[in-house]
Amino acid sequence: MDMQTFTPTHYKLIHQLTRRIRIISPVLKNDAERSTIFEIILKKRPEIKKVRSVVALGCVIIEFDPAGLPKKNLFILLDAVLGNIAQRQDSSHTPHKKAMDTLSQRRNLIDKEYQRIADAKRRFIWSSVLSFPVVVVGMSMPSTRWLHWMQFILTTPVVFWAGRSFFVKAWRLAKQRTANMDSLIALGVGSAYGYSLPALLNRRGHLYFEAGAAIISFVLLGRFLEERAKGKAGEAIRQ
Repeated sequence: MDMQTFTPTHYKLIHQLTRRIRIISPVLKNDAERSTIFEIILKKRPEIKKVRSVVALGCVIIEFDPAGLPKKNLFILLDAVLGNIAQRQDSSHTPHKKAMDTLSQRRNLIDKEYQRIADAKRRFIWSSVLSFPVVVVGMSMPSTRWLHWMQFILTTPVVFWAGRSFFVKAWRLAKQRTANMDSLIALGVGSAYGYSLPALLNRRGHLYFEAGAAIISFVLLGRFLEERAKGKAGEAIRQ
């Protein structure tokens, strides 16, 4: 559908493709709070896949599924939502401003939630990729020197990057003379890595790099699944 059969009151259609449109609305121009509200309302529709705003211009780019939401219905929906927002132009009205503040805060919480899930996923993936060859080599108990150094090189970023949060939390708890699961993880991984390093340099004794790397990877998997489950629960509550 084109705009010849529907004339919006509160926005102007700038560009349209099969699955994406771009509009400009004076209601949203230079108004970050109303732009945030507009994005939140649109994203409640599963057919709308992505919404991106340029606040300074009042411009909004919308990606959608035309099979679930035909353009005609989308155009009508956009005008209705913007019209509803436009009716509350008086920003001095305290209840309305509080409502916008609450929605903005909710948006910030949602963004932080997604960021935590993405960070947990990224740490688990990188830890697993680096840990897998270390575990395979460790299980074969090689005597080749370069394989020992390979284990050390791959395990180090797993311990000090992917597993850094465990040591930081364990240290904070230790200063408070208390402990939790992070303390146990830091103690186990630190012991395995700390014993293996001098054994590698002195060329005697067993190496346990694979133990430290595997522990961190398994725990990070659990943390990722936990964050994703909390995210789904939070999304269900918001819906």
